[in-house]
Amino acid sequence: DLSKGRVIRCHILRHYHQSQDNISCENDDLLSENDHLLISIHHAMFDGASVSIFLRDLSLAYENNDLISVDDNSLEYIDYSVHEHIMDMSLSREFWHSQLERYNIEYSLTLPVDRQRSSTNQQRSGLSSIAEISFDNELCTSFLNYASSHHLTLFQLGLSIFYVFLFKLTHGDTDLCVASINANRYRSELVNMIGMFVSTLPYRIELDPQWSFDDLVKYVQEKCLSILEYSHYPLQHILGDNRSSQSNVSFLETMF
Repeated sequence: DLSKGRVIRCHILRHYHQSQDNISCENDDLLSENDHLLISIHHAMFDGASVSIFLRDLSLAYENNDLISVDDNSLEYIDYSVHEHIMDMSLSREFWHSQLERYNIEYSLTLPVDRQRSSTNQQRSGLSSIAEISFDNELCTSFLNYASSHHLTLFQLGLSIFYVFLFKLTHGDTDLCVASINANRYRSELVNMIGMFVSTLPYRIELDPQWSFDDLVKYVQEKCLSILEYSHYPLQHILGDNRSSQSNVSFLETMF
């Protein structure tokens, strides 16, 4: 119930043998080997990176038999939230406006699909499936070697390949926009903080069919670095500035 601020629940599942049913355990307040601790946390205050931070702190608390001391002056998630609301984002707004200028964010890529969506019924069923593709060691080694020799991150190279893949699937669409998840922990103070920082951002490129793959990779690398600088700008602001909502934005359907 978010209205009451309850975003975390904890349950303990005790495992008792039949022979123990009528036996009172002296250490009944302690977990035994077969007991389970179930913790459910709402995504509104907990992203993927927070999992390892939480488990690390929980492990340290158990090892030291004490709660981890928190400095009264240390930053907390609420401080970040307040800071985000008051920080000047005018430069970020200008950057994202330039990124999506003259782009129709309601345009859907002409991807080959096995089932056409009805023009009269836009409601989605929610049903989905997963297709997995495995790459052999030789191809993976080539991928890693190319990234290393061109000083690329794996994300930058993978995104470049994905653009080429979409270019071919769409039979030559040169204005491509896809969405990608960003950790959004852009300051050192946020690295070890539990909270919901992750954001979805649009990555738009206008590629030249005459480019070599090296040219494309260099362009994508520069694009990624520029986006990283303004990754703190919330998606709802990006869409709001373009008078759109998440319900009618097509690039959110194609993610990398």
